[in-house]
Amino acid sequence: MSEQTVPGLSWFKSKPHEIIFNKQKWACVYAIGPEGGRPMKLGWCYQPVDKLNTLQHGNWKPLQFHHVAWTLGGPLAQELDAQIHALLAKSGRQMGNGWHDITAEYGAPAVQIAAERAKIPTFTHEAMLNEVQRLRDLQIQRALNG
Repeated sequence: MSEQTVPGLSWFKSKPHEIIFNKQKWACVYAIGPEGGRPMKLGWCYQPVDKLNTLQHGNWKPLQFHHVAWTLGGPLAQELDAQIHALLAKSGRQMGNGWHDITAEYGAPAVQIAAERAKIPTFTHEAMLNEVQRLRDLQIQRALNG
């Protein structure tokens, strides 16, 4: 599969892959921060590359993805995001606007624990990429078989 790499996240560089991705309505929850974390932004979006670029404009250190978990649709991602912030509210490390004074090693477990408690199915970034590739392969096969 054709991919490009952004800090901490491989991504598509082929238009057919992006079209398939968009049609599937994948949404993700993410943990973004500088190397090592601290602070860490946790949130949700449909287009993580765009989100990283938007967040980078307001930060003095280069940001990267520390964790991404995919769901099928925005409503599930929104609910998972709310569960993550509720879980982290108990830590007393909130800085406002989705930013937390935590390191990268706490971002991924927070997402996983919140998903398990809320019973929200999530997919790894690799699993999402593989599913998009599988659908692209089916498209090509159908085109060849006419």
